[in-house]
Amino acid sequence: MERALVARGANRPPFTVDGPEDAMLQGGTVPGRLATATYGARPAEHRPDLRCYQRTDPVAAVGP
Repeated sequence: MERALVARGANRPPFTVDGPEDAMLQGGTVPGRLATATYGARPAEHRPDLRCYQRTDPVAAVGP
C-alpha cells in the first residue's frame, strides 16, 4: 500500500493509527514506521501504553 500511495504523489512519512488498548497496538504497529494512537478524552492516561511500542520517536498525548 505504501508504494501505491507514493506512486500517487503522497509525500508524508507513513505512520499507523491504532486504538488505545494493548491488543490494538500489538496488531497495528509496523516496525520502522511512526506509531500513533487515538485515545479519546483521556490521552495522557494511555501515553505509557504507546511508549512501549514507540520507544525512540516522539509520543504526544492529544485529546479533544
